[in-house]
Amino acid sequence: MTGLDLSPLERRPGLLSRVRSLGASPVQVVGATIGALALFGPLIGILVAVLRPGTDWGFVGTMALFAACGAWALFDVLRKAGTGAGLEGLARANGLTLQRSVEARHYTGSRFRSGERIILHSLRTRTSPILEVGDTWPTKRVRFTIGFSGAVSAQNAPQAEGFMRVVLPPGDHPPPRTFPMTAQLDEALWRLLGDCSLEIHDREITVMGSQPLEPESPERLTAAFRLAGALARFAGAPQSTGADAPPPEPAQRGIGRRTRHPLKIVGGVLAFFVVVPVAFAIVMSNLEDLSLGEAGLRAVLAWFIIPVIGVLVALLLRWATARPRSPRRRGSRRERRRPGEDAMR
Repeated sequence: MTGLDLSPLERRPGLLSRVRSLGASPVQVVGATIGALALFGPLIGILVAVLRPGTDWGFVGTMALFAACGAWALFDVLRKAGTGAGLEGLARANGLTLQRSVEARHYTGSRFRSGERIILHSLRTRTSPILEVGDTWPTKRVRFTIGFSGAVSAQNAPQAEGFMRVVLPPGDHPPPRTFPMTAQLDEALWRLLGDCSLEIHDREITVMGSQPLEPESPERLTAAFRLAGALARFAGAPQSTGADAPPPEPAQRGIGRRTRHPLKIVGGVLAFFVVVPVAFAIVMSNLEDLSLGEAGLRAVLAWFIIPVIGVLVALLLRWATARPRSPRRRGSRRERRRPGEDAMR
């Protein structure tokens, strides 16, 4: 694919465009809500501490540190929202389909189908064959471990990973069972996406990388579409003319639904940060009554409480990025009768 209009990526979006783009990304809405809580919660604590007599300046300093972390998180989310705004302009200018922070269980790639990774942002052509490039985001939980010294370490830290997807058009020839990979194509994929895995299911080719693609970079985006086109050619697909009708996507219930409303996601995050701390306080209060000792409490934290919190965070992320189910229309009782019901009356 050549001739992309990359000028939208070179423009600097304004604040309103960033906020609008942020609302279209459930992952960024979750991050912005957490950042706002980390910023305004400590600021309220600082205000209360200063207004009370006998100000504890140690407490004020600690809260100021948390507020600074929240401000940095909000700034980082708005900065990344500018990337989304640029991709929106690029999609409009080139007739591409932009997807952001959505699950893709209808894709045949195993990591999409299992829900292990969601689409962070991707650009997809509307020609035949379909070419799609972008980044994914993990939904599996982060593993925490606590050492004997009390140090906490995290494994499986979330990281964006690039991907490519090619949907071949229907034809008389069967889809390839093995891909005719060449050394030049393999090296080009490695340079762009790091260590890659390639899967072929029916007429769909999925390449999952180990490092982010960063489609906001004009050079990397152009290279990604060029490689996706090469994958399609090596698989035997005819070269697209830019006006072909795209092959049909696999049928899947829920495709095309919008993501959850940003206010619903904000409400879910707020509820999470109300329920989880209260439940944690109740559990810790009960554990103190059991007299487990310092070693016992550390073991319970390491093997039960922290993993459960990690699972809840993963479930919150999956809920935020899942496509909401549309309500079923209820027909009248007469419409829902069996064909022979009226004849029996």
